[in-house]
Amino acid sequence: MIFSSGLLLKSRKDTYAFNYSEDNKIECSDYFVFQVPANRRIDDLTLEIVLYDHVSKQQKYLQQHKLGYLHLPLAQLMPELVDDEQQPQSVTQFFMRCLPFEDAKSYGELMVSMTYQSQAERLTVVIIRARDLFFTPDDDDDDDVSKDGPTYEIYVQVNVLRDGKSFKRKKTGVRHCDHVNSPVWSETLNFDMPLGLLATSTIEFSICRTPSQIMACCHVSANSHSNAQIFQNLLSGATSSAQWLPLNEPK
Repeated sequence: MIFSSGLLLKSRKDTYAFNYSEDNKIECSDYFVFQVPANRRIDDLTLEIVLYDHVSKQQKYLQQHKLGYLHLPLAQLMPELVDDEQQPQSVTQFFMRCLPFEDAKSYGELMVSMTYQSQAERLTVVIIRARDLFFTPDDDDDDDVSKDGPTYEIYVQVNVLRDGKSFKRKKTGVRHCDHVNSPVWSETLNFDMPLGLLATSTIEFSICRTPSQIMACCHVSANSHSNAQIFQNLLSGATSSAQWLPLNEPK
């Protein structure tokens, strides 16, 4: 079993460490220290703990699946955490129920940042990183297995779709992805198009494995169920911020 712990600053999660256990009782004596920005109040933060299953490195396909999580608003612990002068109090111990993840199979998430420059009529997409990618078995994986497990060559392809057909397409460089399943790109892709055309288009993000196997994808458009607000912010010229986009099974 693996668990990670992090403080949530708005929608950002920082994972600091994980531990292993061979039975159903997780015992950990480690301490996790988080630096809180000077402009943030402790009672505005939430502690997140995520539980994963552990796949041995000796197994052919390595994938860490999320089993459950808990969110603890620190405002509920303020009397126990600090005194009236914001000084630390004694250690607090308690039990909390771990909630199950709704998705039985997660295809991971992709972090992107998007802006539209109306004067230049240019869409700028920054592909930042991915996490918890799901790799399907492949007969050719035996050729890529090292002592630490299989290694995959991964890239992101961005398509701008109109009526279901791609009329603009670009892709990132290839990254070697091992059992961590969290490649980093930090690459910028630019698309020249008028705002009216972008408003009626769909931006498609595909996680691809070389040479051209699509492993997961997601869509951002005015009609997308979960990403419509992100698309509206893009069209309005709102300040860009990094967003985690949930990935789905390719169709």
